[in-house]
Amino acid sequence: MLILLHLLEVLNMRQFQNGGKKMKKIISMLVVVSILFGLYSVPVRAENNYNNQWFNAGTNRMGSFRVYSTHSGNIGITLKIETSSPNTNVRVWITNSNGITVLDTRTLTYWSPEWKTTIRGNAGYYTVNYIVSAPSGTRLMCWTY
Repeated sequence: MLILLHLLEVLNMRQFQNGGKKMKKIISMLVVVSILFGLYSVPVRAENNYNNQWFNAGTNRMGSFRVYSTHSGNIGITLKIETSSPNTNVRVWITNSNGITVLDTRTLTYWSPEWKTTIRGNAGYYTVNYIVSAPSGTRLMCWTY
């Protein structure tokens, strides 16, 4: 299927250079149909300006996830957890795409579930690193704005 789409794209470029628009409509329809039937996937990056991680009850581990920020300059960041256990503890720090820590460790708990701050940075991927102890199901969220 991908070979067919590539050939149609090449034909479309030739048609487009000659002013043809019919081939462009055909390719658009083929791509939509292919996506609907799972024959073609569109590569996407992490959701812009938000990402999260779910932890099952009893989770005690270290890990990370990435969030893509579309913002540059002063970047607002909100870190938040949702949990039902007063014993949940999530230590979080953020690094930029070069591995440099841009937000030092913060601890989020049931009693203090949210942290808002501002950093200086560029658009791109940031890594939210965490150490979690979650007696109940817990979600860690990060927004940039």
